[in-house]
Amino acid sequence: MAEKTKQENSNISDSQIQQIKVDTLIVNGVTEEKCRQICLDVYKNNIMEFQKEAQDKAFSRASELTDIFIEKLAKQDDEIRKKIEEALTEPAIQEAIFKSQKCYAISNDENHLNILTNMLIEKASIPLKTNKQMLIDDAIDTLSKLNQKHLDILGYILLRGGVNQSGTLDILDSYINNLVKYMKKIVPLSKENNDFVYLKHRNCLQTPVFSDYQGIETYIFRQTQAFNEGFEKSEILEELNNNVFENFFIPSLKNPNKYVLKFNSFEFIEKHLNQDKLLQALEKIKKFYIPYKSGQVNKSEVYDIILKRHPDASILFNNDIKAFSYYNLTPLGQLIAIEYVSQDVDKDFLWDFE
Repeated sequence: MAEKTKQENSNISDSQIQQIKVDTLIVNGVTEEKCRQICLDVYKNNIMEFQKEAQDKAFSRASELTDIFIEKLAKQDDEIRKKIEEALTEPAIQEAIFKSQKCYAISNDENHLNILTNMLIEKASIPLKTNKQMLIDDAIDTLSKLNQKHLDILGYILLRGGVNQSGTLDILDSYINNLVKYMKKIVPLSKENNDFVYLKHRNCLQTPVFSDYQGIETYIFRQTQAFNEGFEKSEILEELNNNVFENFFIPSLKNPNKYVLKFNSFEFIEKHLNQDKLLQALEKIKKFYIPYKSGQVNKSEVYDIILKRHPDASILFNNDIKAFSYYNLTPLGQLIAIEYVSQDVDKDFLWDFE
């Protein structure tokens, strides 16, 4: 059997390996084509025994993944490219390359293609046997067992739980738009929560020992100070000058005639005050910062305000079931979710998770 497999592997000719033209780029002394050849040799030497037509499809997909990987490699800075070049000769990296090629060859899923190539770049650029490297190995193994809906659920949970510290109304709108987009891909959900149970089985989700359900309105409220009652402009100007007011306050969503702080974290406010050399205003600004407290959220109020800004957000309030609060992402689930949502969500929006 081993000899037969070896003989069939040899049927993949050098001309096939060269069939996709790529521009040659020098990567710290190693050409792009040589890097590509190493990756394809890994596949050629490990290829599974398929019927001829399936073997051709598998090789074509492995080649596609390899080309995307090389394209992303070419975009890295010199230091990272050098690390990856050296890493390509490591057995652990070659095994990860083959597993990724195999995963995409079988799934033919464009989402897998992007996630796998991103993780290969990251794995090859960090030291061997670190926790992150081993987590990436687990993610590559797990990804082949996840479908589109599983990825969308992980992405939604990641985005739902993130509170961005800038707290501007643009961030709030981005938060709502992203959640709506992912929820539309998820619904309908089974009443038995089968997808959540499966993702827990795959170690992508976990259930904490103690968990209080927090509805989507709580997470929306926490994105910005703007759901608070706010302060009169005259009241603010008694303490701060107009320059600070213009740069650090926005109208309240609850009462447009009053104003709230633009930023959602006092550390974030301090950072921006320092950039603008206004630190002398820090103590006075503290008077207008309203920290979040449990039980502060008025669900119907949040609902009414959000639906005026985003009529399609009703899908969140109607479908954000308790499972989204009861299940948390594991480190493995978070890694996969970040790589997945970063395809169409601004990286700045994910800064809390990096």
